[in-house]
Amino acid sequence: MVASVGGNGSNIWLAGHSLGSSIALHAGKTMAKSGIRIESFLFNPPFPSVPLDQIINSKRMKHGIRIFGSVARAGVGIFMNSDKKSSFSALSDWFPRLFVNQSDYICSKYVEYFEHRRKMENIGAGRIEKIATQTSVSCQMMRGVGMKSETVHLIPSAILTVNLTPQHDFIEAHRIDQWDHAYHRKSVAASLVQGVYVLERDQQKRKGSDSQAFRWFEFFHFQLIDTLIDDVDSPIFGATYEFKLQPSMCNYTLHRIPRYVIAFRGTITKLDSFLRDIKLDLKILKNGLHRASRSKIAIETVRKMVDTVDGNGSNIWLAGHSLGSCIALHAGKTMAKSGIFIESFLFNPPFASAPIDQIINSEKTKHGIRFFGSMLRVGLAIAMNSDKKTLSYDSFAALSAWIPCLFVNPSDFICSEYVGYFKHRRKMEEIGAGSIEKIATQNSLVSLMMSAFGKESELVHLIPSAILTVNLTPQ
Repeated sequence: MVASVGGNGSNIWLAGHSLGSSIALHAGKTMAKSGIRIESFLFNPPFPSVPLDQIINSKRMKHGIRIFGSVARAGVGIFMNSDKKSSFSALSDWFPRLFVNQSDYICSKYVEYFEHRRKMENIGAGRIEKIATQTSVSCQMMRGVGMKSETVHLIPSAILTVNLTPQHDFIEAHRIDQWDHAYHRKSVAASLVQGVYVLERDQQKRKGSDSQAFRWFEFFHFQLIDTLIDDVDSPIFGATYEFKLQPSMCNYTLHRIPRYVIAFRGTITKLDSFLRDIKLDLKILKNGLHRASRSKIAIETVRKMVDTVDGNGSNIWLAGHSLGSCIALHAGKTMAKSGIFIESFLFNPPFASAPIDQIINSEKTKHGIRFFGSMLRVGLAIAMNSDKKTLSYDSFAALSAWIPCLFVNPSDFICSEYVGYFKHRRKMEEIGAGSIEKIATQNSLVSLMMSAFGKESELVHLIPSAILTVNLTPQ
């Protein structure tokens, strides 16, 4: 196939699930070693090793076992003086896309594998790990007795997508259909948001036939039916798209396709709209985005669209990036409080809080800070005994049935705290403090202080539930 397309793999994809992903991974590695890098999509790829995260709870013990394993493998590797090191390093420029589920013990080890490599680099043991990461104990034992082996599952780099949605059992966590629609739907939503960015850039510097925005939505058979324009300075901050049915599409393909998508862009660095965008970014920190004209326009647009499709949001999507995801989140929450649940795709949504995971390494310290913060917020909420507390709790609880899709990166301090937010809630439930966290999770110190001085605020970023996708690719 590579030979038939001119000797390079730039217009070829490899894809596989479970056993098939191992076959595709082996083929991709073989081609990459010869300088041909083929884009690869590997779903639930097997990692033949003990899944420590699923059988050991102590993080210290797991980290200790992994360090011992790395030192042992590196020592044996140096002693055996393997000649295959250079072929492994030749793979560094190839980035296959791995899709794993933490509840699937067949592939979950990949999460540990990349996290451990990052930790080894942080403690100054990166050189040891570079040797250890390209071999396994079983492989070294087989080579020691003169048998050939190849660690197909070991790779120096990857774009890793982790499904953190709770699963009922292993079979559900290993099924291909968890990715069947999710990845494609995410890609479509992201492209439509990108279309809004380009619409604004077209307005600023490209007109008529030079415009480029249509490339981002027409490819997926969507048509632009309206743009959302801010009352201040008139920049385009959102767009409404309508899906155009194609004769070749079957019912199976159509059952999850939206009729309309309302998408919102984030901050643009061009001077024409930058100052206005930054002012709105600051409103997020002050919990005041709900008062901005863009939020009001967005909610009005969503309500009109819902009325257009018989009063429910089952065939409408909301999508947004950064500032735009905050606007989409506010619109989605507003509709959910009235019982209308709109499927939402929120990329890098801002979390108005200190990114604890990025500034503190100690897991104990991070948990202690979050636990103290929860107790403090609960104490202040009870002490203030606001008349709005019961109403606030009821409206927050009403959101539980709405589950937006959040896409975050732990290296992005703007959205990374969502990872800690949901992990902390799970930990509080595990130690029997779930009832405390239910109160704490819908309050912030800033909002409580503002309420104490009689100022209105709304915590757009706080939600009771979500499908959280975390990009663990090193940045």
